Amino acid sequence: MAWIERENEQANGTRQGRVKVGLVDHRGVGRRETDMKEFTLDTAKRLLNLKRVVCACFSETNWRELGMLTQCTEIIEGHPRLLRSLSWGDKDYESCVIEVLENLARKDKEKLDAAENYALEVAGGQTELVDAPAVLNKYVCTPRVFRMPEGETDRKLVALMMPFDAKFDAVAIAIKEAAASVGLNCQRVDDIWDDSTIIQDVFSLIYRSSIVVCDFSGRNANVFYEAGIAHTLGRLLIPLAQHDSDIPFDLRHHRYLMYLPNEQGLEELKGRLSDKFRQEIGRGQ
Repeated sequence: MAWIERENEQANGTRQGRVKVGLVDHRGVGRRETDMKEFTLDTAKRLLNLKRVVCACFSETNWRELGMLTQCTEIIEGHPRLLRSLSWGDKDYESCVIEVLENLARKDKEKLDAAENYALEVAGGQTELVDAPAVLNKYVCTPRVFRMPEGETDRKLVALMMPFDAKFDAVAIAIKEAAASVGLNCQRVDDIWDDSTIIQDVFSLIYRSSIVVCDFSGRNANVFYEAGIAHTLGRLLIPLAQHDSDIPFDLRHHRYLMYLPNEQGLEELKGRLSDKFRQEIGRGQ
């Protein structure tokens, strides 16, 4: 229990003495009187998002390192429950995290900035995701199958996901030409060989790209899987198909481009894709 002292005054103005008033019970009993009212809405959202990352990723060592980086070791190691609650897996750990992060934020804005940056570094093989358009709604995902690539998103890179079949070669050429016409670089996974496993190259290509084009023609299971990765990573997905029935039920509420796999159809696809790419470049992707 954390406490403050308050002086009681009787109606005649005389002081009767001091009593201790509980602010927070770390076992979840009682309520904090101040909550987050002293923070702006933006800061409160940042604190809550940071709390989620910290609760998912931090070890005791990370907490101690954060104390050193922010010069707030006394706030972290001086908290009566934080590290013990983490060590024992107690239910009040999240409440303790919030309290410590609030105290860091009270110091100054730079402490909160440093905590956010360090938390994302601790996430390591994880990626910051943004739930558009509210850039404050950040969360992290921790892949267990893939390794997170180094580097940032390439705003000029388009990832092309389609069946590996010779009959799609002309389609791939048309899509790449559409991208090149507006200054973008479109790659398929067979254009790269960075890893010994192809699925890691697939993931890396999607991760590094800003736009992912998925051709669902033939209802290829691999393309469905790759579309799911693109959606999870928050990439702009442009679905293509030769038939309406190629689009799975879960994606039919999204707009998609239909095309015919003949010369005229591919020219039309190239023009429509060029327009779409140009539109997204104008939006900043």
